Amino acid sequence: MILRLTACVIFALACQTWILADDPPQTATTAPDATSGLVVAQQTMQQKNAQAETKRTALRLEAMLRVLAYHQLDAAAEQKIIQEAAASLRGLSQQQMEEILKKFTAAGQARTLTEMDKQLDQAQDKHRVVLDQIRQLLNRFELLRNVEQAATRIDKLAFEERQLRERVLQAEEQRRAQANQKRGMRPESPQQHALKQEDIARESDAILQKLNDLKSEVPDELKPRLEKVFAIVSERKMLETMRDAANHLRYRNQREAEDRQIQVQSDLERLARTLRTPSDKLGVLTEARDRVQRLHQQQLSLREKTVAHKDPRTRDAEKKQTKNFDLTRQAVTQAEMSVQARDVKELLTEIAKPAAELLEASNLAMQEARDHLRDGKAQQATPLQAKAAEKLALARQQLDELVAAEEKNQRDPLAALKRAIAQLDKIIADQRLLQTRTTEAVTAKKNEALKPMATRQQYLAQSTEEIVNKPLAAKAETKQLIANAAEAMHGASEQLHTQQGDAAQVQQKKAIDQLLLARAALEAEVKSMEERREQIAELEKELKKLDEIIEQETTVHEKATTVDKQEKNAARTQAGQQLAVDQAKTRTLTEAFTKEIVKSAPDAAKHTGAAAEKMQAAEKSMKTEQLPTATLETKQAIEKLGQARDSLNDALSQKQAEEAAAEAMQNPDKVMPAEAAIHVAKALMESKEAAKQSAEAAKAPNSQKSMKQSEAATKSAQAAIDQAKAMSPQNVQSSLGQARQDLNKAKQNLDSNTPSMANKNQEKASAQLSQALQSLQQTLAAMEKMQGNEQNADNKGQQGKEGEKGDQQGKNKQSSEGKNDKSAQGENKDKNQTGDPSQNGERDGNSKSEKADVTGKSSFVNLPARQRELIMQALNEKLPPEHAAQIQRYFESIAGGKSAGDPKKK
Repeated sequence: MILRLTACVIFALACQTWILADDPPQTATTAPDATSGLVVAQQTMQQKNAQAETKRTALRLEAMLRVLAYHQLDAAAEQKIIQEAAASLRGLSQQQMEEILKKFTAAGQARTLTEMDKQLDQAQDKHRVVLDQIRQLLNRFELLRNVEQAATRIDKLAFEERQLRERVLQAEEQRRAQANQKRGMRPESPQQHALKQEDIARESDAILQKLNDLKSEVPDELKPRLEKVFAIVSERKMLETMRDAANHLRYRNQREAEDRQIQVQSDLERLARTLRTPSDKLGVLTEARDRVQRLHQQQLSLREKTVAHKDPRTRDAEKKQTKNFDLTRQAVTQAEMSVQARDVKELLTEIAKPAAELLEASNLAMQEARDHLRDGKAQQATPLQAKAAEKLALARQQLDELVAAEEKNQRDPLAALKRAIAQLDKIIADQRLLQTRTTEAVTAKKNEALKPMATRQQYLAQSTEEIVNKPLAAKAETKQLIANAAEAMHGASEQLHTQQGDAAQVQQKKAIDQLLLARAALEAEVKSMEERREQIAELEKELKKLDEIIEQETTVHEKATTVDKQEKNAARTQAGQQLAVDQAKTRTLTEAFTKEIVKSAPDAAKHTGAAAEKMQAAEKSMKTEQLPTATLETKQAIEKLGQARDSLNDALSQKQAEEAAAEAMQNPDKVMPAEAAIHVAKALMESKEAAKQSAEAAKAPNSQKSMKQSEAATKSAQAAIDQAKAMSPQNVQSSLGQARQDLNKAKQNLDSNTPSMANKNQEKASAQLSQALQSLQQTLAAMEKMQGNEQNADNKGQQGKEGEKGDQQGKNKQSSEGKNDKSAQGENKDKNQTGDPSQNGERDGNSKSEKADVTGKSSFVNLPARQRELIMQALNEKLPPEHAAQIQRYFESIAGGKSAGDPKKK
C-alpha cells in the first residue's frame, strides 16, 4: 500500500511539469510586450525540463520494480502498471519529446513569421499526442478509491474551467489593444483555448467512466448519489456542451463559448456537491440560503458598478475600448450569477416551490441584464439588476424561515428518536439480508464468497456507530445496546474477511438481537415522550381553565365585598340572590373541572374539590343574606384554587424540565443548561443590584451615582440574559424574554429620570429570572435522571474491568511495603479528597465545602476556564439575600461535580 502511494505521488509530480507546459502561466501586467502566451525560447526550455523529469521518473519507477521483486511482495497488478508506465515514459523522453524539441528549434531559427507559425503548429500537434498518452497513463495509474476523490477531481476541473474563461478574456483584451504582433509573443491563440477545453472534456469523461465502474463497489447508500450525478450529466448534456464550447472557442465565437463555459463550470460544481453530501432537507435549504445570500450581495455590487459606468463623468473619462471591455466583464459576471440562480432554483423546486419561483424570476431578469450589458446598454441593465436583487432578497427571507423551521425540527428530540428508529429499521433489514447470504455461502461451502461481504458488513457497523455517536435523547442502556451491535458487526466483518463463516453467523445473530432490543427501547422512549407532550398540553389547557375559574371566583368575591358594605334593603337582598346564582355557576365549573383532573393531577383535584365545598357554603350564605360569612368563604375558595394552580404549575414545570432535558441531550452543542444557569444567576444578581440602586435614586432624586450604577447593572443583566438565551432550552426562553423586556422598560425609565418605575420593572425582571433559574435547576436534575447515572455506570464498569488487576497490585504493594488494607484505604481517601482525577470514585470524595478552595484541591479546576471565571465572578459579588442560599448551593454543586438540582447530595 505504501509503495503504491509512493509510486502515484512520484508519477503525478513528474507529469505535473509536462502538463503545466501546456498551460502557460498568467501574468498580471500592462506592458505592451507582456502576454499570457510564451515565447519560443521559454517553450523550448519548459519542454527540455519536462523531458528530463520524465526520464528521471522512468528510472525511479524501474527501481521500484526491482524493490518489489526483491522483497517478493504480492503486487503483481501494480508491477505491471508501473512497468508499462516506465516503458511509455522512457519512449516519450527519448523519441517523441526529441521531435517536439526539434520543431521548437526550427521555429526559433525561422526567417519568416509564416515559417515560424508552421513549425510551431507542428510542434503543437505532436505535443497534444504526447499529452494524451500521459493522461491515459495517469487515468490507469491514479485509480478512484471513493466518491470523495472523484468530487475533489471534479472540483479541480471546475476551477480549471474558470481559469480558462479568464485566459480567454485576457487574450481578447490583448487583441483589442493591437499588441504583440509577432507570433512568438502573441496572446494565446483560440486553438490553444479550444484544446484546453477539450482536455477538460476528456478528463470529465474519464472521471465519469471511473465512477460508473465504481458504482458496483460502493455501498447501497451511496448509489443514489452516483445515479443523481449521471442524471445531471445526461440532462445537462455536459460533455456535448464542453465540446461545443471548444468549437466556439476555436472560431472565436466568444459569447456562445462563454455561455457554455459558465454552464459547464456550474454543472461541475454541482456534481461535486452531489457526490459529497446526502440530500437531507436541512442541508439543501442551508446551502440554498447561503448561495442566495451571496448572489444577492454580488447582484447589488454589480448594479453599483453598472450605475457608475453609465455616469457621464465616468464614461467620458474612459477610453472606448476599456469601457466596452469593462461592460463585457460585467456581462460575464451577470451570466455566472444567472446560472447560479438557476441551479439554486432546481435545488428548491421540490422542497421550497415559492422560493424557487422567485429565483426563476430573478434568473430571467439577470439574463436580460446580461444581454443589455453585452450590447453596451448599461442604462437598460440597471432596472433589471435591481429587480433581480429584489427577488433574491425575498427568496432569502423565505429560505431563512424554512431553515429556522427545519432546524427546530432537527433539534426536536422526538423527531431525532424517530429518525434513529428509521435508521435502525434499515440497518436491521440490511443485516438480515447479509446474514442470509452468509448462511447460503456457508451451506454451499463457498468460502470464497464470504470475503466480498466483509466490506458491506463493515459499512453496516460504521452506520450503526454513527447512530450512537450522534447526540440522542436516549437512555444510556439503549445506546449501549446499539454499541454492542456495532461491535458484533465489526467482529463479523473480520471473520468474513478471513472466511470464517460459522463464527461470522454467530456475530451477525448477536448484532440483530441487540438491534431489535435497541429498537424496542427506542420505541418505548418515543411513546414516553409523546405521552409527556400530551400531558404538557393537557396541563397547559387545565391551567388555562383554572385561571378562568379563579377569575370568576375573584369577581364573585369582589362583588360580595361590595354588596356587604351596602345597607340592608331590597336591592341588597336582590344583589345577594344574584351573587348566589353566580357562585353556583362557578361552583358547577369547579366541580366539573375537579372530575377532569382527578386522574392527571390528583393533588390539584383535592384543592379544587375543597374550593368547590367553600363555594357551596358561600352560596348558602348568600341566599340567607350572611354576606360577611360568604365573603370569607369566597376568599378561602380563592386560596384553595391558588393552591391547586401551584400544584398544576409544579407538575407542568416538572414535565417541561424533562422535555428540556431531552432537548439538551439532543443538542449538547446548542443547549447547555449548566452554563445558562450561571448567566441567569449573574443576571439575577445584577437586576437585584439595579433595583436597589433605583430605589436609592428614588429616595434621593439628585443622586446621579445611584442612577449610573443602576443603569450599569441593568446593562450587565441584559448582557447576561442574552448569553443565557443563546444556550437555554425552550422551557426558560419565555421567562428570559420577559425579563429582558422588563429591563428594557427599566432602562427607558432611567433615561426619562423615573427611577421608581425602573425599580418596579427591575423587580419584575428579578422575579422572572428567579423562575428561570429554578427551571434550569429542574432541567439539570431531570438530565441526570434521564441519563441514568451514565457516568457512574461507566466508572463501575471500568472498576470491574480493572478490579482483578488492582487486587493483585494491592497485594504486591502490601507485601513489599508492609502496608495493610487500612492504610491503603486511608491513602485512597486522601486522594479522593484532593480531587485526584486518576481515581474512579466520586470526584468530590469526602471533601468539605469547596467554595472557598478553588486553587487546585477540587474538581473546580476541571471545569472549563470560562465557567471557572463566571463562577468566581459571581461568588465575589454580593448575592441577593433572598436568593443567596439557592445560588450558593448551585455554584457549590457545579464545583463539586454534582447535580445542581440536588443540593442534598453530599
